[in-house]
Amino acid sequence: MDSSYLWKLDQNISILITGSFDVVHLGHLRLLQKAKTVVKGNGILIIALLDDQTIRLRKGSNRPIFDINYRLEFLSYLKPVDYVFAWKKPWQELRNFVLKTHPSYLAIVEGDPGFANKKELITKAGGKLVIIKKQGNFSTTKIINFLKIPEK
Repeated sequence: MDSSYLWKLDQNISILITGSFDVVHLGHLRLLQKAKTVVKGNGILIIALLDDQTIRLRKGSNRPIFDINYRLEFLSYLKPVDYVFAWKKPWQELRNFVLKTHPSYLAIVEGDPGFANKKELITKAGGKLVIIKKQGNFSTTKIINFLKIPEK
């Protein structure tokens, strides 16, 4: 990511979302739509998309179902998404990225296990944490288990 991109993030109202977005489902779409309403059309919604290796380490050898290039392209077509980029560095370095770019908001879904860390991080960066209420019982893992996708 070049420095002009970082400047653009720092100069606009922005909302950052991080995640895998492996098998995109209605829950993801609702999250993105609700997050976009926080910036009321004037801001930019950015997704830091976790790379394949990070997802495998966090979720198991049968993940991701779709590779990073597929997920990047898919998300780029969604109306609420202004920018999506692959996060190919260690997960811990995302903290430095947030502190350097100062997003206005960091959006998470209700029940996010990283709530405390993310709240502390975005506060240090001068932004606000936005908690999007979960609507429905959607889960990529449940979809994969339902489809009985085997371990690789």
